Amino acid sequence: MRKALFLLPLSGLVFAQLTNFGAGNPVSTGNVTTRSQLQTLLATRGEMHLVVPQATDWTFYLAGLHAPYGSVKVYVHRPEARRLCGLSGGNPTGNYALVQVLATENPPTPMGMILPPDGSDLKGVLLEGDGLYKEMVLVDLPDPLAAWYNLVGGPKRGRAYVQGSPSQGNLRADVYLVEEVWERRSYPELIGSFSFTAPWNGTFTADLGKGPETLTLSGYSSSTQYSGTTLRVLDASGQDIGYAVLTSQGSRRVVGVDTSTVRTGGGCGNYWNGMVFTADVGGGPETFYLTNCYQWREGPFGIFLRGGCDIYDSEGRLRGAARSGGGRTYYGFFLLYGANYCGFRTAYDWQIYPLKYEYRKTSESVVLYARRWQKTTREVYKGNFAVLPGGKVYVEGSYYSIPELAGYLQPNSATLKYAKDSPLVSYLAKQIGLDRGSNAGDFWARQAGAQTPEKPKPLGEFCRLNR
Repeated sequence: MRKALFLLPLSGLVFAQLTNFGAGNPVSTGNVTTRSQLQTLLATRGEMHLVVPQATDWTFYLAGLHAPYGSVKVYVHRPEARRLCGLSGGNPTGNYALVQVLATENPPTPMGMILPPDGSDLKGVLLEGDGLYKEMVLVDLPDPLAAWYNLVGGPKRGRAYVQGSPSQGNLRADVYLVEEVWERRSYPELIGSFSFTAPWNGTFTADLGKGPETLTLSGYSSSTQYSGTTLRVLDASGQDIGYAVLTSQGSRRVVGVDTSTVRTGGGCGNYWNGMVFTADVGGGPETFYLTNCYQWREGPFGIFLRGGCDIYDSEGRLRGAARSGGGRTYYGFFLLYGANYCGFRTAYDWQIYPLKYEYRKTSESVVLYARRWQKTTREVYKGNFAVLPGGKVYVEGSYYSIPELAGYLQPNSATLKYAKDSPLVSYLAKQIGLDRGSNAGDFWARQAGAQTPEKPKPLGEFCRLNR
């Protein structure tokens, strides 16, 4: 038996050697032809070891199928390890962490095994064929097809929802790739205070997390005086991203007399030329004086003495007129006090035009509350793409593979043999010496053509030593 064990690793013809162990140990062998068959085979519990001349996306897909059921190691020769070091920048992570480097420059024969846990009554699996690293055409796809699949082989992680008929060759995929994107937060927060010199158009720039951007106050008017007024804030695309509180600063200036509006007043008593009085006609208390006064008589026999004056303000502007008379006055022109009864005293009435003001805004204070930008990782829809032969899609300049559709629109050129259902399989696998067993190290030494056994190194260590 030990002779047979010695021949097994040398020849690589694993399945041809199984018959050397005699009858009484039935072994189930065959070729993998369907995806469900492959998934069932790799669902065997235990350690999986794959020896391949190339570590491809398909190899890591097989590793992923087995991962829920046990650990996985992938063994490659030195030239392939150097290629992987270059792809990983000398710092292998992810799938590459599974890789071990054989001490040989020669490509190994593709083979694999699943070793059941020590002391268990489980039965192992032996694998052989280029189907360990070449994508296989597996024919058990539903027709029509509508399913989600993970994408591999491209620069980004992603998945695709594939629909169509495999038999008619019209599969298409809605592709989603995982990206780091900028998104606005869901709530506005205080950004800061800004001051702008008038005149201003309501547009300004602020940094909300990814550099200065142009913002606009919706409904802003340069001629409006704001006092704690809230306006919505829009970004360059017109999206509402928050609000701003506005307060205007400025001054009021007299620009003339408003002759379209009149204020009236009066009282009881005498008046005279040069008389000074104070009145509020809408712009706050003002000082006025009478001038150009004149008198006349009216009534039966001229018994009523009447008078009138011009009214000027302290700035010398003509602002209105005053009239007076004894007893009661009946002129509808003077309504406020002229109808009052003053007895035998003199009653006077005045009519004054208010000042016309102009408000001149000098600056605008703005307190901004807006939704900041933040980076987040999420799936981004990239569009609908045709599924190419071999289950590939071409997105943003890169090809992505869907391993489950590897056989789509192309003939099968890869094969994968298996042997299982016998304790003999587990025994043979252990004796090959993958990290353990009585012949540990012999297999690797013979692969390298060396006399001294040398165990494989982790890819990370190999990359560091060969920089």
